[in-house]
Amino acid sequence: MSRLPWKLQLAVAGTVINLTVLVVVLASRGGGQAEKPANPVQAALVSTNSGTTTSTVPASAPDPFEAKVKPFLVTYCYGCHGAEKQKADLALHGYGNSKSILRDRKTWLSVAAMIKSGEMPAGKGAKPTQHERDFLVTWIDATLNDIDCTNRDPGRVTIHRLNREEYNNSVRDLVGVEFRPADDFPTDDVGYGFDNIGDVLSLPPVLMEKYMKAAQQVAAAAVAADPGRSPTNLQRVEPRNMEGGERDNRERKLMTEGDMFIDVTFPRNGLYEFRIDAYGDLAGDEPPKMILLLDDKEIKSFDVANEAGSTKIYTHQLDLKAGKKKLTLRYPNNFVDQNNPNAKRRDRNLHLRYVEILGPIVDKPELLTPHQLFVAAPKSDGSGWKEAATEILDRLARRAFRRPVSKEEVAKLVKFVEMTKANGDTFEQGIELATTAVLCSPHFLFRIELDPAPNDPEQIRKLNDHELAARLSNFLWS
Repeated sequence: MSRLPWKLQLAVAGTVINLTVLVVVLASRGGGQAEKPANPVQAALVSTNSGTTTSTVPASAPDPFEAKVKPFLVTYCYGCHGAEKQKADLALHGYGNSKSILRDRKTWLSVAAMIKSGEMPAGKGAKPTQHERDFLVTWIDATLNDIDCTNRDPGRVTIHRLNREEYNNSVRDLVGVEFRPADDFPTDDVGYGFDNIGDVLSLPPVLMEKYMKAAQQVAAAAVAADPGRSPTNLQRVEPRNMEGGERDNRERKLMTEGDMFIDVTFPRNGLYEFRIDAYGDLAGDEPPKMILLLDDKEIKSFDVANEAGSTKIYTHQLDLKAGKKKLTLRYPNNFVDQNNPNAKRRDRNLHLRYVEILGPIVDKPELLTPHQLFVAAPKSDGSGWKEAATEILDRLARRAFRRPVSKEEVAKLVKFVEMTKANGDTFEQGIELATTAVLCSPHFLFRIELDPAPNDPEQIRKLNDHELAARLSNFLWS
């Protein structure tokens, strides 16, 4: 069994716990004769001393439940909360000793509160004296707050879901991603004023959906930002595949004001560069204008001053989110002058040879070595990809799961890369998919301490180095 979490140890060490049990003795009356108890409860409370004293019960003292507490319950409580009747679904007859009430702390805290306030016992039956009430409330409080330091069993530790702060810190230190995806998660459950208690950190369906989306974003950003990845993807848009204007062999031209457009998919978030090979037919006092638009939003305007005999590439860089977008090239300033003596200067037009889209681009990567994802790569001919994927994912999973990983676990992750390559995608896209799977795994989303004999309370073990480091880091983070 694992020992208590650091925070709980500190909380216990810093909590003032009252271990004193008061034994209240009825004051003697004239002549030194003690008053005869009116009922069994008072009989149980009478001290053998003639005076009123307060003493601490030694650790070896018999359990006071049978002699003092049970008479109170029999006299005042069993009528409504015993074997025959259980009002409010509360049955007290099943508790036989002090240890038994520790299993139901919440129930007995409620019992103490009701007795202290005078709400219970209710009804027309016999009522306890204030002295009897004080005794039972004091006994319940002392029993529930008593700690047996001779008991070495640390109990079970609930698997701990990462809260929002811990999730953001984990992905940052795992792959060097600087944005905070968990800020979009639902607010964490809070218990006793803390948002990092495993017993109250639930996993609603909407949070699982957020985990999936965040994993995809983090994986895409990690692959795009890594300096060891393969060269940036290049997409070439051929004019013959576009709509609008007129097709002219392998080119496309706009003879009047209008648009050429096509849908383009941007695979990941990042910086993209547009390279447009275009030229114009010149006429009038200005060159043809070419406006680049994405989803009908104007991005950049170019003056296309070169003619058919020359080549110029018009470029523009832009940060984009992943997804499909409508790419448009607009020609807004058509001009015709049939009276111009130079026949080549009578009609202004725009011609397009091609569009290239390079990206996502990463300038000057600054990832620290621990954050780099691609610690291995396939050979130039593509061979050795499985060995490279195994090395990359073994390191990633070990750090993400906060423990050593088995060969079988790594092999399952490598299958994602194999599946991606079989679908015709790149090695990098396979690593991205496998990274997404790692970030969706319960072994990442939860801190799990695996005990070799979880059903044996006598099997007590020390935390291993990985478990201790995980507890310490999350304690310092939160």
